[in-house]
Amino acid sequence: MKKKTLIIITVFFFILSKGMAQHNHGGDDHSSHSHEENTVMRGPNGGEIKQVNKYKIEIIAELFYAKDQLKIFLYKKNMKPLNGNDIKGKIAIEFHDGTKEEYELELRNNNSLVGQLSKTDGFHAIVEITIDGKKEILEFHNKGLETN
Repeated sequence: MKKKTLIIITVFFFILSKGMAQHNHGGDDHSSHSHEENTVMRGPNGGEIKQVNKYKIEIIAELFYAKDQLKIFLYKKNMKPLNGNDIKGKIAIEFHDGTKEEYELELRNNNSLVGQLSKTDGFHAIVEITIDGKKEILEFHNKGLETN
């Protein structure tokens, strides 16, 4: 009986995480250092797209995942994936409880960056992405897993 209950709870949280991911990728603040667009646009992976100079950046926070909870996909203005080995990323996170983290993001598939989150609390993040030696900075918020 306990095993069946555990399976039901796991499935429930998986479904809930997919719904939250579709609703709250990248958070609730739609500002970035580039103010070209104020509307929320969704990317091919369901995340929020932020326009940063000549790039579009898709941000996804999958807080229920055990690994690679933070995913950042990079695109050209025409939404074609940006490919290149000279892409680097750093992130500085401040969680709502005041704790801070800072680390390098890992390049995946030549057009995306991934990172690990230590907890599922809400956070504010500043991401610095270097593409071919040029730095782009954006910020976003995520509400975390709310318990209301």
